[in-house]
Amino acid sequence: MPMDDRCVQCGKFYPSVLGLFVRSVPFCKHCLQKAYEEIHVSEYKGYPLYYLHTYNEENMGQLISLKGNGEKWYKDLLIHPKIRQALHKRFKDHTFVYMPSHREDDEERGFKHLPVLFENITRNEVYPLYKKVRYKQSKYTKQDRVHVRERLGVDEELKNTLRNKKVVLVDDVMSSGATLEAARELLELVDVELLVCLYNEEKRGVEL
Repeated sequence: MPMDDRCVQCGKFYPSVLGLFVRSVPFCKHCLQKAYEEIHVSEYKGYPLYYLHTYNEENMGQLISLKGNGEKWYKDLLIHPKIRQALHKRFKDHTFVYMPSHREDDEERGFKHLPVLFENITRNEVYPLYKKVRYKQSKYTKQDRVHVRERLGVDEELKNTLRNKKVVLVDDVMSSGATLEAARELLELVDVELLVCLYNEEKRGVEL
């Protein structure tokens, strides 16, 4: 984490007293306030959908800094500390199932980015899903995405631990919803909630 008093988002210096106060969050007050949004509540194919931001170039850049460059502190711009507290109150007793990243991607960055992004929200996490092949969902066409289920695998033993639990499927970005829907089908979940950081409203309702 940067150790000076310069905000890593806007580059401006902020007072040292504030720097000491928020040393674990290396952003100025203005950038933190700008990042604050209420939790948005919608639905996807009849399932409750909670999202934190509408997708744009700025917040996507922050996500890339986190997952691509290892700059974990961007989690506090993508999920404001106060919003994180509210999410914890809502989901602390739920079981989070994160959409999988490929093992090689996790090894290259040195961590799984979704548990970092959504840390301190739930007490329970299960990892039954995995990617069979290394791919980026954004590079696939609408027609290709219909086959996303074929590129995901499931650990049956871990899948069975989800029975009778309040499950939340979690992802960083949702556009068409193909990954979340494939995960729900593979896990055979009937009653489930969805939580994403960035939501691309322009692709809402795209049927695959």
